[in-house]
Amino acid sequence: MNLKIIILAIHLFVSIGYLSAQEKSQKGMVIGLSLGPSLANLMNSKAPNKIFAFNSLLPSPDVENVAEYTDYEVGLLKDLLLGIAAGVTIEYFIKKDLSLLSGLSYESKGINLNYSNSRQGTVHFTGSSSSGEINETFKKKIRNSYLIFPILIRTYILKHRALYLEGGLYSGYLLSSKVTLSDSKIVDEAPRAFFFSKFDNNSFTHNLDYGFSLGGGFAKDINQKVIFSISTRVNIGLRKVDAKFDNQFEIGSTPLGSQLVTSTNYFGFNSDARNINFTFSIGAGYKIN
Repeated sequence: MNLKIIILAIHLFVSIGYLSAQEKSQKGMVIGLSLGPSLANLMNSKAPNKIFAFNSLLPSPDVENVAEYTDYEVGLLKDLLLGIAAGVTIEYFIKKDLSLLSGLSYESKGINLNYSNSRQGTVHFTGSSSSGEINETFKKKIRNSYLIFPILIRTYILKHRALYLEGGLYSGYLLSSKVTLSDSKIVDEAPRAFFFSKFDNNSFTHNLDYGFSLGGGFAKDINQKVIFSISTRVNIGLRKVDAKFDNQFEIGSTPLGSQLVTSTNYFGFNSDARNINFTFSIGAGYKIN
């Protein structure tokens, strides 16, 4: 499906450009640079089973009270990952107040979850159990870097082309994926479990992402050739980021009677999670007539 979207988007861009070029009155083009922050998260990120343990022996069939389980909560604004969005834009005017926008940009996407909780209960560790006040922390940062290719239609809503709205499709190619995981449980002030790991591996994340973009902004002519702009955009992914797993969860028994759990998801997050990010950028463009 993603390849079809890319092909159709490229075809749309080439077709409109070709037809516009045939017109007697040339409408013009603007080549620009943009730079700004990207605030990213994962939609539907809470895993159905909040445990990441591939073929692991559990000390108890009570899964929600084992050390590998954390009852974390997520929030769209609370767990935003701060990154950058920078790129080159090409704006081709179809009419005076209507243009086709494309280009290439670098964008950071992912999630930055920091969860902590205190509760009374029991935690089952391998070979023992502890009861009392449980303090647990759960930190996961996933930073996926993409090369983004958008195809957007932009319409100017004021006479002097000061304000505009835009929307369309984007496709993205994964450049790198960096994951930092940290999980700890302290029972009655005695550390009983701690896990920390870093991954720099693209194989767990789909190489191609795609979705749609909506946004708007402000443009101001500095002189006859240079344009200054401020824009904001939301990019909503349609493809799940997990390239390997699908929220598999199964509990079985070993020949010795121990509990064996298989739980596969996206580093403890939902395998069906999808990208969302908000970009805020300033830019400068150069008119080519």
